[in-house]
Amino acid sequence: MSNAKHTPGPWKVWNDRVWTDEPMDEMVAICVLSGNRGDRDANAALCAAAPDLLAALAEVSGGVLLGISATT
Repeated sequence: MSNAKHTPGPWKVWNDRVWTDEPMDEMVAICVLSGNRGDRDANAALCAAAPDLLAALAEVSGGVLLGISATT
């Protein structure tokens, strides 16, 4: 199984967007959220946590479930 490819973290929440400034020190929008503020804020926090959640899953599964290393 091949390694997963995604925009590396950390991802940050700002207003209704999830951003990263990696790897080129430029702000890149990962996603733009809509909806009521409570849902939007919760969804933004979940989206921003995605790289950390992926790393945690890789660590606890030894990468077997995802075919990735914990450092991906």
